[in-house]
Amino acid sequence: LGYEGIGSPAGPLAIAYKKPKGATLTDEQKAHNRIHNALRAVGERANALLKVTSQTPPTTGIAPFMALIGQIMTQPRYRDARRVFVIVDNGSDHRGQASIDRLREAHPTCILIHTPKHASWLNQVEIFFSFVQRKVVAPCDFASLDELADTLTAFVARYNTTATPFRWKYTAADLERQLARIPQPAAASDSLLTEAPDHPRRTSSPNHLGSG
Repeated sequence: LGYEGIGSPAGPLAIAYKKPKGATLTDEQKAHNRIHNALRAVGERANALLKVTSQTPPTTGIAPFMALIGQIMTQPRYRDARRVFVIVDNGSDHRGQASIDRLREAHPTCILIHTPKHASWLNQVEIFFSFVQRKVVAPCDFASLDELADTLTAFVARYNTTATPFRWKYTAADLERQLARIPQPAAASDSLLTEAPDHPRRTSSPNHLGSG
């Protein structure tokens, strides 16, 4: 875990050291773990105070999204924060650099972060959406949109009384081990990336990565 403005002399406290088999941690590693665990307790307490904020507009779009952010930013914990990170997918309501600029203009402390394309599952809010889909929306038996809106609002209120922070068990170390097991491409294939810079289908410009 990393928290803004807090770190060790060697950099952010990303993960605690694990005791190696048949050995012990060094004094420096133990000190690192003590600081890490203390900061993690502070962060988890802060997370426990967070609640789901929701709206049920009749349609999607830029205006409803900005209205939701405006509702969130009236809460003191966000209004008074030095920076607020808003994590979104690449839907049309908040796509590309234009959405980043729009949000920053409306709320200067907000920083919009897009998940990679086809990887919205990286955003933990998707876990909450899956709860809504299974416990509220399915099998979609509502007499009207008003009834659906009231049911969603009631579910959020009930959820906020018992919600706890999600704990992902898959760590950065797990990812590194997984990547290490993937065979590396043959050296010959690297020549495909070293063609002349004016090749029409390849470029070294960062613009080809896209911003969405």
